[in-house]
Amino acid sequence: MITAVDTNIFSDILLPDPQYKDRSFAYIDRGIREGVLIICELVYSELSVFFPEKSELDRFLKDLNVTLKSSTEDSLYKAGLAWKEYLKRRSPEIQCPACGNEMTMTSMSAISRWPEGIS
Repeated sequence: MITAVDTNIFSDILLPDPQYKDRSFAYIDRGIREGVLIICELVYSELSVFFPEKSELDRFLKDLNVTLKSSTEDSLYKAGLAWKEYLKRRSPEIQCPACGNEMTMTSMSAISRWPEGIS
């Protein structure tokens, strides 16, 4: 079986999070026993914040037998369609992580740019 692992599972282990660490270790262990663990490009990028050197990140992944699997255009398109379906089904209510207040989303906007000096 191929198991895709999200960043939060690794974060629980690397930080370590006392609430989720053991469960996340169990997920990783089960994935290893049942087959192959993979991550996508975004997870690799997010994991880089935990390691001062690329070689350390690569060693961590190798030790866990985790393989970086690059996305294809088809898989990215299918993911977008799945996200669209999810947005149709989910509640418009969201909870603010800072204060806990529930709000209704009427629209969403995101703007991003690279900080100065990054090339």
